[in-house]
Amino acid sequence: NALGDTTHYLAIKEDITERKLAEEAIRSSELKLKNAQRYARLGSWTWNVRTNQLDWSDEMFRIFGLVKETFTGSLADVIARAIHPDDRAKVEASNRSVINDKKPIPLEYRIVWPDGSIHAVWGEAGELQIDAAGNPVLLSGTVQDITERKRVEAQLKESSDMIAKLSAQVPGVMYQYRMYPDGRSAFPYASPGMNDIYEVTPEEVREDATPVFGRIHPDDVEMITASIMESARTLELYHSEFRVVLPRQGLRWRLCDAKPERMEDGGTLWYGIISDITDRKDAEETLRRMETRLRQSEKMEAVGQLAGGIAHDFNNVLGGIIGFTDLSLNYVDPGSVLESNLHKVLTAADRAKHLVKQILAFSRQGNPQKTVTAIGAIVKEVLDLLRPSIPSSVLIVSELEEPLQPVLADPTQIHQALLNLATNAVHAMNRKGTLSVKLASAQLLTVEHGRSGDILPGPYIVLSVGDTGCGMDAVTLSKAFEPFFTTKPVGEGTGMGLSVVLGIVQSHGGDLKIESKPGMGTTVSIYLPTANAVLGDAFASEGRSMRAGSEHVLFVDDEQMLVEMAGNALTSLGYRYTGMSDSIAAMRFIRDHAADIDILVTDQTMPRLTGLELVTEARSVKKDMPVILCTGFSSEINAERTAEFNINLLIMKPYGAREITSAIRGVLDRRA
Repeated sequence: NALGDTTHYLAIKEDITERKLAEEAIRSSELKLKNAQRYARLGSWTWNVRTNQLDWSDEMFRIFGLVKETFTGSLADVIARAIHPDDRAKVEASNRSVINDKKPIPLEYRIVWPDGSIHAVWGEAGELQIDAAGNPVLLSGTVQDITERKRVEAQLKESSDMIAKLSAQVPGVMYQYRMYPDGRSAFPYASPGMNDIYEVTPEEVREDATPVFGRIHPDDVEMITASIMESARTLELYHSEFRVVLPRQGLRWRLCDAKPERMEDGGTLWYGIISDITDRKDAEETLRRMETRLRQSEKMEAVGQLAGGIAHDFNNVLGGIIGFTDLSLNYVDPGSVLESNLHKVLTAADRAKHLVKQILAFSRQGNPQKTVTAIGAIVKEVLDLLRPSIPSSVLIVSELEEPLQPVLADPTQIHQALLNLATNAVHAMNRKGTLSVKLASAQLLTVEHGRSGDILPGPYIVLSVGDTGCGMDAVTLSKAFEPFFTTKPVGEGTGMGLSVVLGIVQSHGGDLKIESKPGMGTTVSIYLPTANAVLGDAFASEGRSMRAGSEHVLFVDDEQMLVEMAGNALTSLGYRYTGMSDSIAAMRFIRDHAADIDILVTDQTMPRLTGLELVTEARSVKKDMPVILCTGFSSEINAERTAEFNINLLIMKPYGAREITSAIRGVLDRRA
């Protein structure tokens, strides 16, 4: 169809039983004809022209289906009784030629046996005897029954017609391939399909097969030659799939099946069919590529789920660390060693937050804060950061097209992806070489193959990072984006760099390509679709100041440590606080005390009930209850989803005491 998809298959199936029987009969008849050439039984006759009487040998009676007892010997009687009515005139004309012109004419005619069956014969006369006056006296000759030969000829014609018809209907070429004892080879017979299969005419290869072998792909010639010789040696069925390179069609795939037989001179003759299987091979390659992608996808999905689950739990642990550290800072003396240490704890926790973001980016379960972004500015910023941080022996070359269409992206994640690629490139060059960064627009007109799937036609921004380093072989290249895979020595790499890049790119609806050869360096090209809509930051936090309040806060999270941290922070600020780690118990509490709850703060991912399910229950009993939804990751949570449930604020985990208390205060103040 117009999209290039196969919608139907047309198959032609023909009953070849009769052809097979004919072929068998032909072979049998050929053998009979060979024997007949040595042991021919010919009927002999003598015609007395004066008396018009015939004298027959015994074989003549067998040929004519007559018996001696009923034979009158009269030529006129024989013509009337035995010659086919349609052939009597030419037999009589031949007789007149003998009488008048003294020239006997060899003649083929039909005879009719007494049982009504029709037989074909060939008559040939010898020298005419004449008397002294020049009058014809005797003529002798032979008659041969050619009925069997005529039947074989008819079968041969029928078989030839059938082969011609088959050749016209069956795609490919039907052929005979002959290999002689001296090594020469030819195609004694080839159907017109030879023009399509090899782009040579049957006449061009009738005496010499060299033009055909000149079309075979160089890498397949040795295999084909060896398999032909093996088939000739064993007389086993020849079967081969191989490539040809044709002047008009280019690279194509061919399938050959042929049956060999030994010839009398010691050579071999194959009868076979060669067909075009290019579409099948292309489909097999597409299927193989899809299976590979599916296996890789399943593996990445499993690792991603594991990583996402760990990140979720780690977020909760970090929330407790950050929250209780925030609280502890309220009780230490400014400038003290303890205050300094607590700030270092917060710094370490902040680094851990970025690590969790990398894991979530890899698992594609993060919630990137996408905005319409001019990616050129991000690239320039990363290059400015890179220059002082990498060895001076590495030359940075940048080609940044301007202006470019913006992309819908999380600037922090794009920054991280580019930094990861640049860092990998520097390490691959052993800190000496050229790092090239290119940024350009691209309009894809056809589907292209990316690392994780098809890159559909459309406008893209292409960010390429290349190096002149050691490069990768095919095996390493196939594993390059697997998590925790690294070629670096133990302790020098985590193996997360490229897998994080892939996760970030996929979360932005893009894909990437990688080109690399040993000793030739590596280039990674990221394809990001251009932005076609502007999304603002619907939910923004209102600062980190811890402000007092007296409202009743219901806090629900399956992590008990976060429940306690929030309780300590909020009660110290004067809020009335109810903390719960069981979502079912929280639902019952809401049903019983909805009127007294000023704000609901709930985690999204919890056992038994999710945060959105809990929000639905709360709104069913108190329609205007303010809600803050917290999440570390969720494929169901985004700005549109939270707007659908009228969520007042979405907070990403991990958060500290200052962040959660300021968020609660901000929502309550906006409600007021």
